[in-house]
Formats: sequence, structure tokens, C-alpha cells
Amino acid sequence: MSNPSKRKGSAWEIALREHFLDHSIAVRRNPMNGAQDIGDLSVEINGVHYVIEAKATKAIDLPGFLKQAEVEARHYASLNRLEEARPLVVVKRRSHGVDRGYVVQELGWWIHDHTR
Repeated sequence: MSNPSKRKGSAWEIALREHFLDHSIAVRRNPMNGAQDIGDLSVEINGVHYVIEAKATKAIDLPGFLKQAEVEARHYASLNRLEEARPLVVVKRRSHGVDRGYVVQELGWWIHDHTR
């Protein structure tokens, strides 16, 4: 892989995957699927399917990241015949370890997932 940005992104996805596994959370690194991409990682926690868009970029574009994650969560749900999958964005925090990354989700989803 000669593209430095791709290498950085791939390393972040791998680090996230390992972090989930270290915390006994089953995680899957999703294959690239072209126009029907299904996110970078997927996890199921308490019966809720999350599709994770992993971002290791200098510029943080939350609206753009969330829009991408929402589209990919819909693709993931459709491909896996799920009623829905929740979009999550996990952004690498520069000069910090994985545990200090930022998790971004719309408030409505967060409230729904934590009040049922």
C-alpha cells in the first residue's frame, strides 16, 4: 500500500479492531464494497448493530463523516437483512492512544440506545 493516507486509515482500523477485541467485543473488519460500502468495522452490542466509520484525518468534518456513516449503515443493514444498523464514527485523536479517540453519533440515536 503506497498511499500514506490509506496506510494511516488502515492502521487506525486495525488498532480499533484490536481495541474492541481487547475488551471482549466481537468486531468485524468489513470488506470494501465499492459504491455499496458497508463501513469499516461492525459490532453488535446488546442486540444493536453498529457500523463504524473509522477516521484518522487531520481535518475533522463531522457532518461529512456522519453522512458517510449513515449511508454505509443503511447498506450494511440491507445486505445483512437487518431492520437497521446504527452509524458511528470513531475519529483518531492526534498524539493519543486508541482509548482516547472520539466517538461521534447523533444525539437521537444515543438517547434511543441508552433509554430502552
